[in-house]
Amino acid sequence: MSFASSAFRSQSADCKRPVRIAIIGFGGLIGRRHVAHVLSNAFVALVALVDSAPGASELAAQLAPGVPYYQSVSEMLPASAANDSSPEAAIVCTPNADHVSVAMELADAGVHLLVEKPLADTKEAARTLVDHAREAGVKLLVGHHRRFNPYVVAARKVLLASEEKPDAAIGPGVGSVTAISGLWTAYKPDPYFDVALWRRSRKQGGGPVMINFVHEVDVLQYLLGPIVRVSAEKMPGRGGVGESDADAVEGGAVLTLRFASGVVGNFALLDGVVSPHFFEAGTGENPMLPQARRPRSDHVGEGDESKAENKEQEGEPVDVYRIFGTHGTLSVPDMTLWTCGEKPRSWENKLEVQHIEVDNDPRAPFDRQLDHLIAVVRGDIPIENGPGCTGEEGLRVIAKHNTFLLLMASRSSPDYIIIGGGTSGLVVANRLSEDPNIDVLVLEAGKDLSLDPRVNIPALWTSLLGSDADWQYKSVPQEGLEGRSIRHPQGKALGGSSAINGQAFIAPGKAEIDAWAKLGNPGWDWDGLVPSYRKSYTLIPPSDEATLKHLGIDWINDEYRGSSGPIKVSFPGVVQNPLCKAWIESFEGLEMATNADPFSGNSLGGYSNTATVDPDTKVRSYADAQVQRIQLTKTASGAVKATGVQAFVDGKVETFAFTREVILAAGVYNTPKLLELSGIGNRQLLDSHKIPVNVDLPGVGENLQDHLMTGLSYEVVDGVITGDPLMRQEPDALALAQKLYVENKAGPFTIGGVQSHAFMPTPDAPALLDSLPRSQSPADSEYYDTIRSIIEAPGGSSGAWLMFLAQTNLHEGGKSFVGTQLLPQNFVSLGCVQSHPFSRGATHISSADINAVPDINPSYFSHPADLEIMARHLQALDTKLRPSEHLARFLKPDGKRNHPDAFHVGDLEGAKKYVLDTATSAYHSCGSAAMLPRGKGGVVDPKLVVYGTENIRIIDASIFPLIPRGNILSSVYAVAEKAADIIKGY
Repeated sequence: MSFASSAFRSQSADCKRPVRIAIIGFGGLIGRRHVAHVLSNAFVALVALVDSAPGASELAAQLAPGVPYYQSVSEMLPASAANDSSPEAAIVCTPNADHVSVAMELADAGVHLLVEKPLADTKEAARTLVDHAREAGVKLLVGHHRRFNPYVVAARKVLLASEEKPDAAIGPGVGSVTAISGLWTAYKPDPYFDVALWRRSRKQGGGPVMINFVHEVDVLQYLLGPIVRVSAEKMPGRGGVGESDADAVEGGAVLTLRFASGVVGNFALLDGVVSPHFFEAGTGENPMLPQARRPRSDHVGEGDESKAENKEQEGEPVDVYRIFGTHGTLSVPDMTLWTCGEKPRSWENKLEVQHIEVDNDPRAPFDRQLDHLIAVVRGDIPIENGPGCTGEEGLRVIAKHNTFLLLMASRSSPDYIIIGGGTSGLVVANRLSEDPNIDVLVLEAGKDLSLDPRVNIPALWTSLLGSDADWQYKSVPQEGLEGRSIRHPQGKALGGSSAINGQAFIAPGKAEIDAWAKLGNPGWDWDGLVPSYRKSYTLIPPSDEATLKHLGIDWINDEYRGSSGPIKVSFPGVVQNPLCKAWIESFEGLEMATNADPFSGNSLGGYSNTATVDPDTKVRSYADAQVQRIQLTKTASGAVKATGVQAFVDGKVETFAFTREVILAAGVYNTPKLLELSGIGNRQLLDSHKIPVNVDLPGVGENLQDHLMTGLSYEVVDGVITGDPLMRQEPDALALAQKLYVENKAGPFTIGGVQSHAFMPTPDAPALLDSLPRSQSPADSEYYDTIRSIIEAPGGSSGAWLMFLAQTNLHEGGKSFVGTQLLPQNFVSLGCVQSHPFSRGATHISSADINAVPDINPSYFSHPADLEIMARHLQALDTKLRPSEHLARFLKPDGKRNHPDAFHVGDLEGAKKYVLDTATSAYHSCGSAAMLPRGKGGVVDPKLVVYGTENIRIIDASIFPLIPRGNILSSVYAVAEKAADIIKGY
């Protein structure tokens, strides 16, 4: 079948007077091609040639005898006006760095523009030109002529076919595109660089990324939509202008791409390899280069050279793109479409091959592009309606190229640098990059473990604790925990702590979020933050009534439910276990039944956990450059402005510039650490480490809050399935779990951390707190009053209860919740977390060395109320919840427990001793760069800008003024969503 290209010559055929065109920078390869095409087109008149290069005058006389030649635009404009031959449009083919100045001068004279790709050498310059052309009232097109290439036209037609809208000849085509693989691989000889030395300069020419890949980006986005994420591994270059110049261009790169549609791809861009796989050779669009075609036979006998030559000419073009879809694969430009035809889709079936015929109009894409320019200048078609690349679209291409150049450590600068590719950092990066004109650079110290099974299989999350994906921080010895040091895992990987956590997704309470606003943060109350919570996730409940009843899920309310966010939240892996149903029923029997949707902010009682696990794939969903410090300067107003970010990359220190803001998302310990290393913090601390003070901000590192947790493990009756055999790595259990997961995405590997939870009050809280001392300082007093008002309010909770379908061993010095000294029996664990601790601590640098770990002091139990409240919750677990008939029938009456002391927690003093011996972090640390008024120890204002600075924001859990009542993951996502809206100016 044949797909014809649209041409625009017919629209202009009735116009008797040709459009007057000037060509600026005609001496290069592209300029000469434009001269030839303009001279051959009867509907245009070449009225001027402009070039300042030596010998340009002689070349002009040779290429276009009789056409006026000028050295500059400023010379050409008045001279052509005097001769009544002013150009109506100009084609700008100067070196990339000169595009903007030349085009703006032409625009000021009312000349419409076709600027050769790329539109400019930087995104900022391109944006300036787009704005200037709009204000001048001229039409601006960019010379991405491949949109007019017949192979691209045919490929686009194939890709527009789908299962819903099949094409008559090819049916659904490739179906839904899922991936693309591309090549631009060739050998540019030395003379190519020698005749134009700017091609060797990254600053002036941009190398193959700007000269060649700029075309590919436009074609790929024209075919597949916007590119939203990129990464690159650069290849060595062949020397700069002086062969050793640090400005030398790269020899190319291997790139990975992600499109807004979800399509992923890879692309090899190399200009120092001998290869036929590049667009110009495959399509034959450049007459100066031979077209590369495959021989029709793989074997040519000796003496058959002429036969081989003929076969080479007769064969299909070599391919440069392979586009993979759910129904087929298309290779371009050989235009081969592989499908299953009418047969079921299966690798067992022989594929059918269709060769898509292409309209090989002898007029090149340059001619079609010129016809389009004529039609736009004449007003035959609106500039936005045709296939031509508008200035805005050209700007988007430049914006994406900035990202590629940044990844290869070029001199281009992004709009934003986000320090920390963790939970909040990636959310904000994705939201900001929704604007195709915005560049975001994320600097993450950890690795990309997105394909690591420890990250993707929910049950393996504990294997990441203490691994290379963990910063492996621990606290200083805690006086309140009898001198124990507590581990504080922090994610050191792309995805941050969301890549290594237990996936629990629990909403906060309305009271504590309203308190955020009351502490001095207008707009950060419950009503102001709920839209951001909903925007962050999609809740996917079970579809069948039996499962809903089994899990006690009768509370779902669309008013609170997230339905379109990127994070998939579900009820994973607990359907078969009767303990989950017993948990819900136990609270009903204790007159502590569920009273509201847990996402409403007003819930008490027991619930089945939601988790960040995609119910379709059973893979967790979340949505190497170690930053050393932020470079700062003082402005005329006395404020501090960030000018760059210094990071350790590939064994050396590099400095990254930016144009708008630095956004800190390094986590609760590394965010204050980086501020202090950059001279923002308490003056006394900075002076002690001989760090120059840029902003005296005593709140940095203070207000550290965390949840402590402890738990009791009870032996279950025979036949109850728990995770203990898997934790003990019993061969049969591992084999079965692996089989269930691989074959059906089912079984224990789909279960993450805690399976069920409850929010519970302390019934005697007012009397208990009245019997204990208050806080002394005014700041602590306000904090105390706020916490007390939350837990004493009607429906307020002071603790969270948890159920974990396996044993815990917390008598290992607080190493972890799970433990390593495992008993041979099977258990269920009941745990508790103090939701709103009165104790606050701090985290600060231990030295000026970036590699030194920070001092972490949560000051656990520094306020006496915390131990009293937590011990009462532990006591209630053993004396109220455990004996309930619904749970008790699954527990052995005289069964084992995880430790001898676990038999004595029914007594309050025994519960206190157990808590002191076993309490460990729930890994919910936050608050170390609090969003509070500066006079109250705040670090950021309600716009998340660091006090005393102009362009540094913080977007992670460090900014929490108060810790939410449960797992903080949902609040981290919500804060990131709200932060993105604030940064965008919504």
